[in-house]
Amino acid sequence: RYDSPNTFFFADPPYFEREHYYKGVFNKEDHEELNRLAKNIEGKIMICYDNKHKFIDELYNKEDFIRIEFEDKIYMNKKDKGEKCNESTEVIFMNYKIGEK
Repeated sequence: RYDSPNTFFFADPPYFEREHYYKGVFNKEDHEELNRLAKNIEGKIMICYDNKHKFIDELYNKEDFIRIEFEDKIYMNKKDKGEKCNESTEVIFMNYKIGEK
């Protein structure tokens, strides 16, 4: 209904095999369904994940998606407890090139 060449979608699904940190249910099949939808939309999509799993890399292959990696710090409740923040590599998958109209 909302999909068109001029539509931009952003998805930040629960990280694979870390779904238990989130409320609600999101399983392996949901990750596969999100990928299927992303491959078949007319619009542009950006999807964020952490960089920990071969399964996600295989879903979002180089033929269908552009991949951008960056270093990040995970603060999830650690800053308040005085604990050191974990460093992580985040990854963004896009079905378009930056600057593309």
